[in-house]
Amino acid sequence: MSSTQHTPLPYYEDVSPGAGVLPPRPWTPSSDAARLSLNGTWSFRLSPTATAEDDSFARPGFDARGWDELPVPGHWVLHGHGAPIYTNVRYPFPVDPPRVPDENPTGDHLRVFDLPGDWPAGGDAVLRFEGVESCARVWLNGEELGTFKGSRLPHEFAVGACSSRRATCWPYACTSGPPEPISRTRTSGGCPGSSVR
Repeated sequence: MSSTQHTPLPYYEDVSPGAGVLPPRPWTPSSDAARLSLNGTWSFRLSPTATAEDDSFARPGFDARGWDELPVPGHWVLHGHGAPIYTNVRYPFPVDPPRVPDENPTGDHLRVFDLPGDWPAGGDAVLRFEGVESCARVWLNGEELGTFKGSRLPHEFAVGACSSRRATCWPYACTSGPPEPISRTRTSGGCPGSSVR
């Protein structure tokens, strides 16, 4: 009897919905939970493939001064990083699910933020993304929280008690997953409505 060794797929080719995320739930605007919107200017770096860069940028103290800036919510192709792709007949990339094309623009987003002085001490906090394109791998303060897939769907991570008043969030977004068979203009990137509460 021989055994075969299973080589795990990279997170962006794995067909599972992700790891580390909370079960889906609706957003409740009337909640009395403390909230902090992370909308605004984020540091941004575009790479030609999902494997072009390592994850060293997720380490605390990483210097992103050489990166561009990008508004969130927003789509990087509408801010000088590529162009929207319109297709209703042929895909502009190979269709070979679950494998993603080698040429697969991938955006790294980074945001350092301070919690307000009146942020509740202790208690649990949730980091919520409300529209990342395709899939993402997320770190907070150097700790990998997990991965998710599902374009423009909300995804949340339990981040525990926010013991630090300063935090750094790194959602690493891989944007060209297996193509969806619909006619549309494709824009990449975006973390519309990203907030922590």
